Amino acid sequence: MKEAHILDRVCDFFTSQGLSGYGTFGSYLKKMKKREDETCRCGAVSESPAHVFKECSRHTLGRPEVLNGHKEETLKYMKATVEKLWKEEREEVRMRTEENL
Repeated sequence: MKEAHILDRVCDFFTSQGLSGYGTFGSYLKKMKKREDETCRCGAVSESPAHVFKECSRHTLGRPEVLNGHKEETLKYMKATVEKLWKEEREEVRMRTEENL
């Protein structure tokens, strides 16, 4: 029996955003006019996918030494990281909304 491709096993909404770079990254949200700036919560100038996955001190847990989109450990790391970004962004939007009421 042929083994399923790795993306068939682990690729979902969050993982696809990590792979594509389109999603809840500050750089993308600013481009889509959902945020006024693209600053990372760690203080870096840009919360880009490259920054988040390779450099950000806030997302070191589970970060593989080498990022490889064909490896399950990388895809799991991307998924967990993007899920965290979504949760944080939703909370910030909720807080901003409550402030404007």
